[in-house]
Amino acid sequence: VDINERALDLAHKNADLNNVDVNIYKSNIYSNVNGKYDLIITNPPIRVGKAMLHEILFGAKDHLNNDGELWLVISKNQGAKSLARDLESTYKVEIVDKIKSFYIICCKNR
Repeated sequence: VDINERALDLAHKNADLNNVDVNIYKSNIYSNVNGKYDLIITNPPIRVGKAMLHEILFGAKDHLNNDGELWLVISKNQGAKSLARDLESTYKVEIVDKIKSFYIICCKNR
């Protein structure tokens, strides 16, 4: 999901290159997203500010199936630890891996 055409084009190319079936939508956050999904994956735009970042990450819950998962990658320097703590109010959060200064976080729907 993105409003940027270039980002959407790159997402389609990446999906084709890796032979994966994904849903890619042009949308401002979730405004054009219908239905529920098992998996939402994001590299969230950290610089949009905390309010919009939370809207993206906490809003995913409304689009996840009961056992669905939100996966994200975030830099330690951009508040990965505090964001993981914030997400625990809504999800079961697991820091799956730390690669250099990046955290890979899985948020399971409760």
